[in-house]
Amino acid sequence: MNEEKRTDRWTVTKPWLHLPVKTGAPKIRAILRSVEGLATYFDVELGETSDCDFMAPYAMARWLGQELTVEVSGPADAVRRFSEAALWSDRPEGLASAYTEPLRPLIHFTARRGWLNDPNGCVFYEGKYHLFFQHNPWGWNWGNMHWGHAVSEDLIHWREADEDALWPDEHGTIFSGSAVVDWKNTSGLGTAGRPPLVLFYTAFGEGAPQPVPVTQRAAWSADGGRTFQKYTAAPAVGHIEGHNRDPKVFWHEPSRAWIMVIYVAEAGPQRHDPLINRTPQRYAILRSKNLLSWERVSDLIVPCNGECPDLFPMALDEDPARERWVFWTASGQYLVGDFDGWRFVAHGDPLELYMGGRERASGYAAQTFNDMPDGRRVQIPWLQGSEFPGMPFNQQMGIPVELALRSTAAGPRLAARPVREIERLYERHRTGPLEGAGSEWLRQVRGDALRLRVRFDFTNGGVIRAIFHGREVVFDGTAREIRYRSWMAPEAIVRGPQEFDILVDRGSIEIFGQDGLLYLPLAGLRAAEGISLPAEGGARVVSLDFWELRSVWR
Repeated sequence: MNEEKRTDRWTVTKPWLHLPVKTGAPKIRAILRSVEGLATYFDVELGETSDCDFMAPYAMARWLGQELTVEVSGPADAVRRFSEAALWSDRPEGLASAYTEPLRPLIHFTARRGWLNDPNGCVFYEGKYHLFFQHNPWGWNWGNMHWGHAVSEDLIHWREADEDALWPDEHGTIFSGSAVVDWKNTSGLGTAGRPPLVLFYTAFGEGAPQPVPVTQRAAWSADGGRTFQKYTAAPAVGHIEGHNRDPKVFWHEPSRAWIMVIYVAEAGPQRHDPLINRTPQRYAILRSKNLLSWERVSDLIVPCNGECPDLFPMALDEDPARERWVFWTASGQYLVGDFDGWRFVAHGDPLELYMGGRERASGYAAQTFNDMPDGRRVQIPWLQGSEFPGMPFNQQMGIPVELALRSTAAGPRLAARPVREIERLYERHRTGPLEGAGSEWLRQVRGDALRLRVRFDFTNGGVIRAIFHGREVVFDGTAREIRYRSWMAPEAIVRGPQEFDILVDRGSIEIFGQDGLLYLPLAGLRAAEGISLPAEGGARVVSLDFWELRSVWR
């Protein structure tokens, strides 16, 4: 295929640019430059206006009235029609079908258009929950990392902002990070009477047109999160090592400082155990008095796979006098220990919230919300692998969960439950007759989004092969495990009666049990209609309640 480079000039007279995207079409790279330097850049699989998967809307208001130099490279045919394919308008177009698509999850957050992954910048500010997220506005697959932005008043109904909060620039694409409210304006970025909302993100400079080291940078909003300015004087944290990334920032009141925990690099060879691969990872802890200059005060090596760290306090058994700290990594593995503002000291080996073997559950890169108004510790994961073929969006978030730290015979363990706000989605409620849990009435259930509370009895072992809209989950009381496709959760079943709380949506199944100690977020597209719970080998379905859930997009 012939490659070509071409330079055009655009005068930005309207605030929205649209390009036709078709997955699998020839990919071109566009680099946009203003008189001030590099404006942004992106890769796009360029379709035809009459033959595309979706029209990608992109906010250009920040360059309104400017002349941009547009450097385009890639397959010759796509390069030649790039400017002709561009559609300009006063508002985002092609969104009439948004949130009505046949595969769109009904109770989980998804991007209006394009790919999403890691949740970023989770924070409560001025009466709203803010969820930023890794976003590719230019395609169905990963790439072109921006920060998308959505807000909610209840953690369930999310409204996505038209314009991404952060976009690639000369420092790189915008990788994961966090957000804080600078209540005392320690940064000096706020205005009188209104503290700034400050974002911290990784600028992945290796992918920039002129590659530069990977750094951690800041941006802030002085208008409640509607618009953001990047702090350009200097990076918040310069390059440390390798692909150092994913800063999680929070205020530590006992030591009167801002704390940043950041992934640095792998710290040794991969170690194998019977259930999961563990690669030691190095993380760094930094301190700051003003959010803009940071001191590295300690390192921590965690013997498990992971990135996207988090560090937060939890009251053991809800007793404030028994505070512990949890060091969290992207794969759902965590350490329980103590933190004094400078160092984290673990009390034992890594633990795992998402029960699983080598094929782990779908939850990944979860982050907890800063500044929760009611003291809860709420976390939201990305459900990795939740693909939606043929749709103008891809991937989804998991249901936000409330975390607790519980005492067990094996020591403190995290527990997770769906946030109580999900009850606002309840519609029709039905209780199944005990002898009919696998009968015809249950198979006729048509609701795409459901909550089921079931009680199984595995006193005599046995198996329940649950079918949720064409997706089989095997509850094996003899082997004491739960299986889904190639994935298996060992020791997920206890002998005797056991209750499960199950959320079903078009692209996922989330299973909670053992008083929250069992949490299995599973990605998988619905393949049929109906629910069945056939029991065999001595297992019994003791009781069943379910609720149909209304769409959050109504």
